[in-house]
Order: sequence, then C-alpha cells, then structure tokens
Amino acid sequence: MKKLLFLVSISLTLSAFSQNAEALIASMKSGSSSTVAKHFEQNIEMTLLSNSGTFSKAQAEGILRDFFNKNAVKGFEVNHQGTSPEGAKYYVGSLATSTGTYNAYLFGKQSAGTFLIRELRIEQK
Repeated sequence: MKKLLFLVSISLTLSAFSQNAEALIASMKSGSSSTVAKHFEQNIEMTLLSNSGTFSKAQAEGILRDFFNKNAVKGFEVNHQGTSPEGAKYYVGSLATSTGTYNAYLFGKQSAGTFLIRELRIEQK
C-alpha cells in the first residue's frame, strides 16, 4: 500500500510539473511578462541583451515587460530541454519578435511541484 501511495504521489508531482512547464512555455509564446514572472524565484539572475544582474522578482518582471513592449513576441519554440545531474531543468529556445529572433535560455528547479526559474537569458542570435 505504501508503494502504491508513493507511486501515485510521484505521478501527480510529475504531472503538475509538466503542466507548470507547459504554462511557462505558453507564457513565453504569448509574450506575457506577468505570467512568465509567476515562474520566477524571489531573486533571479537575468541577462537581457546588455542588461545583466541579479534582480528581485518584481524588478525582473519590469525588465522583461520593457523588452516585450519594445520587441513584440511572435512566438517561442523550444529547441532543447533537459535535466542536469543536480536536478535543474533547462529550456533552450528561439524567441521570435518583431525586431528579430533571439536565443532564450531558462534555467530552474522544481520546488513543491512547481518549476521556478533561477536564471533567464535572452541574447542576440
């Protein structure tokens, strides 16, 4: 019985994580800074073109909002994703905007069934 409960809890956690990651990808595709920011840790390392540093969740959302306002998002495609040996999850993709296509890197970790972004980089292709 304990084995069954353990398997069910693992299955539910993975399902919630998968849904959370899908929501993050959809947020990037729509260019919604507020929805993307829901996935930020309280402090996040961010590199957005020439602006780089460690920012609070609110600061990072503002920086991302400004970028999305100046570069209207047309789409986001995940080119690669994986998990590091330490359990960190990452997504590497192409962010298509009105001003060009950028490389986007999202690095984070699962915490309480939720994928939280620790580092976000958007760089010129």
